[in-house]
Amino acid sequence: MNLKETLVKCGFHEINDSINIQKTFKIVNSYKGNFGYITVEGKNFKTVLIKGTYKNFVKEIKGENTLSKTFYTKIAEIITSFERDYLEHIEIDAGVDDKNLYLLQCKSIPKPSIYFDKRDFLPFPPLTHVEYSLFHDGLIKGNTIYSNNFFSYLLPETTSPFSASLFKIFENVINPLFAENDIKTFEPSIKHIFGKPFINMNNLDMIFRTLKGNDHFYLLNYAPHLFLKLKKIKFKEYDLSMIKDINFESYFNDAKASLDELNFENFLDTLFTAIANLSAIFFIFFFRFNNAFATLYKIQPDISKILKVIYLSRESTLLFSNQNLYPFFDFSYERINFSKLYEKNSFDLDTLLKEYFPKIALILKKKKLMQAISEIHELLDIKDKTILFANDVLDKVKNIIESKKDELVENHKLKKGISPYNFDFKEFFDIYSDNFYANYLFNYCFKIWQFERYSMQIVPNEIYEEDIPQIHNIVTNMISKIKETTTFSTLIFFEKEISGKVSYLKGVNDEPDTDFIFSKAIPLPLLLKATKAKGIIVESAPIYSYLMEYAALTDTPIITGMRFAPLFFGDSALQLKNGILTVGKNN
Repeated sequence: MNLKETLVKCGFHEINDSINIQKTFKIVNSYKGNFGYITVEGKNFKTVLIKGTYKNFVKEIKGENTLSKTFYTKIAEIITSFERDYLEHIEIDAGVDDKNLYLLQCKSIPKPSIYFDKRDFLPFPPLTHVEYSLFHDGLIKGNTIYSNNFFSYLLPETTSPFSASLFKIFENVINPLFAENDIKTFEPSIKHIFGKPFINMNNLDMIFRTLKGNDHFYLLNYAPHLFLKLKKIKFKEYDLSMIKDINFESYFNDAKASLDELNFENFLDTLFTAIANLSAIFFIFFFRFNNAFATLYKIQPDISKILKVIYLSRESTLLFSNQNLYPFFDFSYERINFSKLYEKNSFDLDTLLKEYFPKIALILKKKKLMQAISEIHELLDIKDKTILFANDVLDKVKNIIESKKDELVENHKLKKGISPYNFDFKEFFDIYSDNFYANYLFNYCFKIWQFERYSMQIVPNEIYEEDIPQIHNIVTNMISKIKETTTFSTLIFFEKEISGKVSYLKGVNDEPDTDFIFSKAIPLPLLLKATKAKGIIVESAPIYSYLMEYAALTDTPIITGMRFAPLFFGDSALQLKNGILTVGKNN
């Protein structure tokens, strides 16, 4: 059946000479390349329809003489019916008379590029009223605050439906390490809002205070816009005597044992154990790195100089190797190859200390400095090992799910070509177990449409539980202020004066070649995309990230602390000078 026949079968009427067409228009089953919407555009109007719902689903962008709601409903029904069988990108020339919708011409058009960050500000709220209210939990205290950037170097801006469902199931995966050490925690430890991963800051604050530390190291790494507001910076050392085991080997062994046991039947419990152990590894890494870094910072308050010493003296790193890794730990991604980013050329630590640390410190505290740097080098090696292991975990999980999907296709329970990662886990498990009684194709398509809409929604870097339903209004107010701003105070590492155009790195196939690039985050496998840039703008830049290591080795400025403001820089000319980023006009 060709495209025209399929669309007629879905509900279009065929045109003939006796029909008096009163109005013609184009229909595209996307809006701005996003499949959560349908665009209907005529000579004097443009309307966007939200897929999968028929309540308040018509969003008029401009114009007059728009169609009646009856015709919009019919268009939505036809397009969504079509997409349950064919997820093609199509453009339709259509027309109406008094009562019918007619197909004039139709064609397939290229699919939009695939992006890991699709955030965009639309002339209407990108989600339905129901979708905005879905993630507010009345049982959680309204003043519970969530932070978004914590996962930026691990997960895409919006996770797949499968990953988001595990986020909900594993919402307390951070807490076991602290529970077994009698450290009070709050629930949930993590949360996804519109498929976007957040961490519970009330929970972290409780943990930090219990360990006699503070949140300054967290703010530096994951909320630089808040770090900039600190009147006095003090990286307090955490009291790790309160944690029984701060070595990594036992956690690695438990995670490996869980990975070996993992199968479809014990999937949730065993995967939870593996991820809980990886979480324990990260937090012990975080606490120990903070403590060693605090020692260095007391002597040298210039963080860029500290990082120069740490990374230029490091003997080995994944940056020195050719790798095949997942860009994000989301089930919808595949491994990608990247070549080594830097030739091994480590410098003598004594020489670096003399260049970047005060002379008096080398006389009085050289041994202490050397110990702290050695500790950090060991921790960075642990990070490399953890990243490689996490890639193996994702491989094992995907192999299990893919094998079950193949069984379902072979037994004619699932249509060929369907991705299991557009279901949530329970749906997929129920389909496999013959316990799913709804129309799985409807659920499958709806999850895709909803994921696409979620991916458009911009969210604040921090949000209170009680404010979740109002996110669009909050973001709209923030954007109004951003668009009136031309100069930004920033947190800059390896600062130098730069000017030039900016481009937005948001897809694994992007090849930016401007002087500045912006991305929410740039994990290791995507760093090759940044090698032409003279300055890199990100929403957060953990000092132990591969991005920061690359920047220290290549002396590339890292500019952060502006939250999502760079989304609106367009193709502006930027100037970085004396800690200020100035934004010129854009198109």
